[in-house]
Amino acid sequence: LLYEFALWDCEKGWVQQFHLGALRNNNSRAMRLLGPDTGWDSIGDFPQGQALARFLDRLDTEDRLAKTILYNLNPADNELMATMIGNFNDG
Repeated sequence: LLYEFALWDCEKGWVQQFHLGALRNNNSRAMRLLGPDTGWDSIGDFPQGQALARFLDRLDTEDRLAKTILYNLNPADNELMATMIGNFNDG
């Protein structure tokens, strides 16, 4: 599904944005009271570099990679995000 959305972004000339690294809805009591995505998130520590590279490379190889904004909640992933952006920056 994410791939299909990325194709549509490219077709429309839209910029796509990926905010990665959030561990969502950690407080189940608060989530029951207020609903999901109401401020009970934490920094996640998920491995994501290889999957992100494959996803972006697939779109780039097909000449369907829209302008993309990448950012991560975990500062430990800043170097990963910075170099990934460089890998797919047409300059």
